[in-house]
Amino acid sequence: MKPWQVQLQNSYKSLTQVILDYPHLKNKLNPLLEVEKKYPIFIPKRIMNRISKDINGKLAKQFLPQLDELSPNGLYDPIGDLKNSPTNRLVHRYENRVLFFPTSKCPINCRYCFRKNEISSTDKIFSKNDQAIEYLQDHPLINEIIFSGGDPLILTDNQLDAHLESFVKVKHIKQIRFHTRFPTIIPDRIDNDFQLMLSKYLDRFEIIFVIHTNCTEELDDEVKASLSKLSKNYTTLSQSVILKNINDSSESFYNLSKALLELNIRPYYAHFPDDVLGAQHFKISKHKAHQIHSDLRQKISGHSLPVFIFENNSNTSKEYV
Repeated sequence: MKPWQVQLQNSYKSLTQVILDYPHLKNKLNPLLEVEKKYPIFIPKRIMNRISKDINGKLAKQFLPQLDELSPNGLYDPIGDLKNSPTNRLVHRYENRVLFFPTSKCPINCRYCFRKNEISSTDKIFSKNDQAIEYLQDHPLINEIIFSGGDPLILTDNQLDAHLESFVKVKHIKQIRFHTRFPTIIPDRIDNDFQLMLSKYLDRFEIIFVIHTNCTEELDDEVKASLSKLSKNYTTLSQSVILKNINDSSESFYNLSKALLELNIRPYYAHFPDDVLGAQHFKISKHKAHQIHSDLRQKISGHSLPVFIFENNSNTSKEYV
């Protein structure tokens, strides 16, 4: 078993486990046991160790349960994935690209995730994608596969290799994009074997990574080393979610953008929080989000400014700024 897999296996899967290792957090965590029944935790030990040193910090707010998650407000499927899924594990919302879901598992449970109600009810890795291949063969305008999930890098190198090999057969697929949080959560995932496996496909596909990160507090030295490995060899972009009391200021986004650019990672998307059941407490007003974007334009050159995305509640369109 590889180091990243050991870290994944040894992650905290209950608050009771956390309390045993960090008894000083007992009074803080005991009231949250009820929340955990509906929305379980999954936190690697390296992240929990950092959270324990700042229980009210930005990492804690993203990954520890909060009582506000029990609010009845919000939508189970806020962006309409289920309505736009023509076959199992594919979402086709735009003409030239599809989302591909080889897994529903993640290296950490983000409390604001727009798929938190789907992911919390499943726990799977899928090995075959025959239906997806048939659909792609029948839709020649599709030229990009976006590996999503869950987190696609939770698959082994051999499992990812098998999926990529199957997409080689679809001649009109030119780009492979991975959306992942692994480099900021378990940076050891970006090891030499993984990069060697990917290198086999560089002559066939343009390979792109989109890293999910929300604040500079996530970018410790291990994470920076992992991100540098990716950005050295692949086009590497970032996406963030604008979250109340975590990064809802132009200063926070400026600092994050600056840190990413120093790692040769271009800020790509900043998502306005979706109308998620169990995550309403992360939402800010659209007016504030627009103000953050306006302020950022004064501080960041246009080519390095993330695109702010606002999902239409009708599940049919998006607003880009």
